[in-house]
Amino acid sequence: MVDKYSDFDYVGLANNLADDISNCGNFVVWAYWYTTYDKQEVFFEYFYLDNLEAAITNPKYRSVAEVDQLVIAELPLFFRKKMEAVDLLQIFVKENREWGQKQSRD
Repeated sequence: MVDKYSDFDYVGLANNLADDISNCGNFVVWAYWYTTYDKQEVFFEYFYLDNLEAAITNPKYRSVAEVDQLVIAELPLFFRKKMEAVDLLQIFVKENREWGQKQSRD
């Protein structure tokens, strides 16, 4: 596993997504994940769907393709799919709980 994601801040990621949901309501995001050697899916990032208006008006805007390239630099083999933000938040919370249990065993 890549160092960036082996000691990952699932709490911060879940909190960021929860804040986004609180501010914007439920919405569809790109959910990024990879599969471990024992075939578990580990979700590690999310990003918004492309927004043509934001791309025109915001000079700091990044497209999904640009974010994919940043992820590839750290983790060459990953997957992404569209899902509801609230569903992804539940996954992040579950991963955080599992990560905490694993850390307490180690």
